[in-house]
Amino acid sequence: MGRVSALFLLCLLFTACVGPAPATAPVTAAPNPTVSVPVQTLASPEVVATTPVSVPLTSTLQPRQSTETVAPTRTAIPFPSATPTFGSGQPTPSVPTVFSPDGSDVRCFKGPGIEYQPGLVFKQAEIVGKDEQGLWWYVKIYDSQMNSVFCWVSDKKVNAAGDLSVVPLTEVTPASVTAVNIYLDGDYTQTVECSKKSGNLEFHFTGEIVTDGPVKKMKYRWETSAGAKFAEQQKNVLAWDSPARFKLQVSVPAREGTYSLTLRTVYPNELIWNVQFMVKCK
Repeated sequence: MGRVSALFLLCLLFTACVGPAPATAPVTAAPNPTVSVPVQTLASPEVVATTPVSVPLTSTLQPRQSTETVAPTRTAIPFPSATPTFGSGQPTPSVPTVFSPDGSDVRCFKGPGIEYQPGLVFKQAEIVGKDEQGLWWYVKIYDSQMNSVFCWVSDKKVNAAGDLSVVPLTEVTPASVTAVNIYLDGDYTQTVECSKKSGNLEFHFTGEIVTDGPVKKMKYRWETSAGAKFAEQQKNVLAWDSPARFKLQVSVPAREGTYSLTLRTVYPNELIWNVQFMVKCK
């Protein structure tokens, strides 16, 4: 017993001297690593202190957002240029062309002369031909429905541009008859006493033939159902606005009846006009 007690006492003394075992320290998350950057602080002219400043390594510099408003750029819109007048400094047209010298309308004609019927007006046209004397241009223009129209214009009324040496001679289309009319000098109906013996009745007519230009030896013929026969005749027409006019007298019996009268052109083309006249009894 004495030995046991001595050992127990010895163990108690050893425990009191050594002390209890240290407790386990808790585990905590490590903070972001930092870098110490020395910053100098002037305490006085003689003393300089150095103090570390911690800057996180994970910081990211964000780009600065611009607050300026960019104005939209303006794009110039080209306007169409004016119609060239082929004057000084203007490019030569690719095809022979005529144009109004002052921008006003120019009249063209059915043939090379003012004796021909006037046609459309234009300010610019393509040259497609010329006459033998080189005094008139044959041009192509367009009507309101954009159909091609060909006519003649005097070179004195327009300016010409382009390679005129390539313009061919153009044969002039002969003028033609455009209208035929018959006018009666009086009434188309005459009334007589058919019970009495009377002589023949006379009806007086005027014929008119219109052309679109000068025509030499224009041919025409009268025809009637009243029994008379007429030979073919001819007459010169000087211009489109100077139609040929001539008189005709037709004699019919003084009895009731209806007759016809025809005026027919033979040359340069055929055109016909017909009227009726009559005799009535009282």
